[in-house]
Amino acid sequence: MGSNIQGPSALSVPEWIEEPLGRLYLYFADHKGTYIRLAFADQVAGPWVVHAPGALQLVDSGFPMEPFEVSDEEVDAIRSRYEDVLGFDRMPSDLRGDLTIPHVASPDVHVDEAAG
Repeated sequence: MGSNIQGPSALSVPEWIEEPLGRLYLYFADHKGTYIRLAFADQVAGPWVVHAPGALQLVDSGFPMEPFEVSDEEVDAIRSRYEDVLGFDRMPSDLRGDLTIPHVASPDVHVDEAAG
């Protein structure tokens, strides 16, 4: 499922959705995940069922699929900028990887009611 679930967004499924999986959808993701996950239920109290394929795969997102290059100087500049704010012990152990690993996470769901 993921070790660092971020940004769940719950919503009532709009009436214009054909063959909804449930009355409620919950979108969420692992912070460095490769897809947005989806769970559905008919009541807030559940039971919630995870939709195995998820809602959006990284490969279908339009986001970069390969890590981009970041120089040592750029990593050092970012580290020095944020160490004072976050504290040295709060910085990621692999800042370069944290900055460049392709991922989709923290879905922010917007429903365009006019689209239905």
